[in-house]
Amino acid sequence: MSAVSSLICRSLLAGDSASDPLAGIPNRLQAGSYIPGRRAAFTLVEVLVSLAIFAMAAVVLGATYVNILTNYQAAMTRPAQQAELALLRPALLAEPDRARAEKGAEQPLPGNRTARWQSRIEETAIADLFAVTFEWEIDEPGRRPVTGQEEFMLLRPTWSDPAGREKLREASRQRLAKREF
Repeated sequence: MSAVSSLICRSLLAGDSASDPLAGIPNRLQAGSYIPGRRAAFTLVEVLVSLAIFAMAAVVLGATYVNILTNYQAAMTRPAQQAELALLRPALLAEPDRARAEKGAEQPLPGNRTARWQSRIEETAIADLFAVTFEWEIDEPGRRPVTGQEEFMLLRPTWSDPAGREKLREASRQRLAKREF
């Protein structure tokens, strides 16, 4: 044995911590941390915390996946719905009679589907301008009906009551006369 190794062995056997090169490094055999027959493992609290973190991550990922699928389906049906509305809306816009426009109609669509529409028409404070709520329902065999609603403003002189129109126009004239430009 060399002189250095014999010096280290003597200092370890003597318990001299000043000459101990491994002093300060935790040792499993020191200070009662070693219990014979016990293996190193995770505690129950550590396992439960890790399971809770994993469960929360799984819920968040699952909700994100469902949200992506829902948005994907909505993105696929939106253009089809816009195409159907492009067929229904002109029927309302071309209707010269207010009563028939409010009653609505039934209209066949491609793909053996049927659309029903109706509208609520309300006069505004401006002559010949109407607030329209356009409601529709599209029936497709084997599926539940798709419904929707749009609100917009329409300028329709043919829908106005002539007496009411003149009252509104006179009120508009008076409001304009009071303004200073």
